[in-house]
Amino acid sequence: MSACSVVRWDRHQIVQHLLLVICFSTLLATGMPLRVPKAALSQAIMARLGGAERAGLIHRSAALAFMALAVYHALYLLQRRRRCGLASAMWPRRQDLRDLVQTVRFFLGLTPERPRFGRYSFAQKFDYWAVVLGGSLMIATGLILWFPAGAARILPVVVIDVARVVHGYEALLAASAIVVWHVYLVHLNPASFPMSMTWLTGRISLQELEEDHPLELEAVRETGPEPGAPSAVGGEK
Repeated sequence: MSACSVVRWDRHQIVQHLLLVICFSTLLATGMPLRVPKAALSQAIMARLGGAERAGLIHRSAALAFMALAVYHALYLLQRRRRCGLASAMWPRRQDLRDLVQTVRFFLGLTPERPRFGRYSFAQKFDYWAVVLGGSLMIATGLILWFPAGAARILPVVVIDVARVVHGYEALLAASAIVVWHVYLVHLNPASFPMSMTWLTGRISLQELEEDHPLELEAVRETGPEPGAPSAVGGEK
């Protein structure tokens, strides 16, 4: 079973994730030093980048790349909807709340069974929607800070001040969520340590699928991949 695998991500998804990693890392590395310039680490990063002006230029360039990636993702979803229908597996459902409660009960030793997940667990849905909603907020506040004069013509001045605060704290929240939540959940937890290779290969072993997404594995075996999903047992799609 472990010798076989499932195509979990198509090539577009792999590329989008890689671009997201690059954009996010660049924005974090250049943005946080600008937010806390007096910190020793910030000064070291600024010196390596060539000063605050160059760091700002790199930050805005990464922001443009991130916005282009958002457009790429939206067009990708529209194309999939036109071609095979937009899969609904990523939409939050009541079952996700039940799974969350059962997961907490499992870790507290109140139930012997973990939830049985389909294509996406509640944690993976949280990851995705945190990026979508948080990224949209960062784009909106970032544009206000990038063009404050233009924003002041149509928005109250207080909105610009709020945007500055929100932009900084949302960046800090996103960085914390990635390091504490996503990196551990996907790479450092005992089930996948030292790293899940799906983000590089687009594939997941049937053993991992049986452990983490048993309902999806059952569906693939019985009826094939769900509409709009790239999953396919065996070779590349």
